[in-house]
Amino acid sequence: MNPAFSASNFSQGVETLPFSLETFRLISKHLSIHSGISRVINRADVGVISTAEVEIRSSSPPSLEWLTLFLVYHCRSSNMWKGDLALSVTHCVKSESTFGMLFGCTAEVQEDVINRLKFAREAIMHPLLLPGIFVELERNRHVKDLVEKQMVGLETTISDLTSPGDIKPPSTEDTISLWLDTTALRNGLTNWKEQIRELICHLDEFALRQHEQARGPPKAFSTDSSAYSRKVMLENTSRKIRGRLASVVREYEENIRDCNMRIEGVAMATQLLHAKTNMEIAVDAKRDGKRIQNISLFSVIFLPSMFVATIFSTDFFNWFPGRGEAMISPHIWILFTFCLCVSLAFLIGYVLVSSRISCNRKRQFIKRGCDVFV
Repeated sequence: MNPAFSASNFSQGVETLPFSLETFRLISKHLSIHSGISRVINRADVGVISTAEVEIRSSSPPSLEWLTLFLVYHCRSSNMWKGDLALSVTHCVKSESTFGMLFGCTAEVQEDVINRLKFAREAIMHPLLLPGIFVELERNRHVKDLVEKQMVGLETTISDLTSPGDIKPPSTEDTISLWLDTTALRNGLTNWKEQIRELICHLDEFALRQHEQARGPPKAFSTDSSAYSRKVMLENTSRKIRGRLASVVREYEENIRDCNMRIEGVAMATQLLHAKTNMEIAVDAKRDGKRIQNISLFSVIFLPSMFVATIFSTDFFNWFPGRGEAMISPHIWILFTFCLCVSLAFLIGYVLVSSRISCNRKRQFIKRGCDVFV
């Protein structure tokens, strides 16, 4: 490999290739890359796994023509997050050969894929091996790089929203941004889980076809013995791949439930924060209302007294007494008695009027309630 085109020196994304268009056309021709991969790569915002059966007419030698069946698989991960990939796999049923091309490959991904292929052994002949490896790569990206990071961010936000004391809660913009990112991640996981389920359905159809072809024991000393062994091996490999894909689906369902739980936790923490704020506002308003009520009560009691005192106080006080004259009249008790009586009269009238108004409101409320049920 040319060092200039190595994966460690090239990481521009799926849409860009480290070689010319002529080189790509030559590679596509020799590796039988289906042209549908371009359409799949353009669907950048949604992960997709597509399967198709293609029959290609061959005329080599020119005197003979026959149809060759190919199984075509196209895989594309979403580019909403860093590290998206694309895969094109073409499997020739007749020759049992598989051609694949992975787009957007980094040095780490390249090493991972090569190691998996080294340990595949006889499973290397299975057409769904490369799509299965692609699912594993996408699982690592989702679970390790995205889900865990989002879960930590959500838990931190929930802790900040529900923590007592004077800790400043996160801003509304940060909370909404984190909520949107987690919701988008949950939707992406759900979509990718459905794509894996469709791949499992295709795998079941492929395994059923292989099982029907491998039905019945091979004849002794027949050339079909090796073919029968290969079909049995493919059937066993299909069972293993299906089990692994089902395990990945269950893991995705668990991660989706975790996302839902933490999204609901953020919503509940935000509601509790708002309820706490509203409760503080209500308590302050009640306290202010109590103070205003006390002020009003004192006004009802003392304003009449002050009015009476303003009228009669000039006769009860002698501010500049002469020799032998008293400053305060001995009849001052009349002023206090009259003030007290007037204040009590105003207070009793206030209580009676308030009670009458309250009773009228209750009667109207009860009457309206009865009218509803009539």
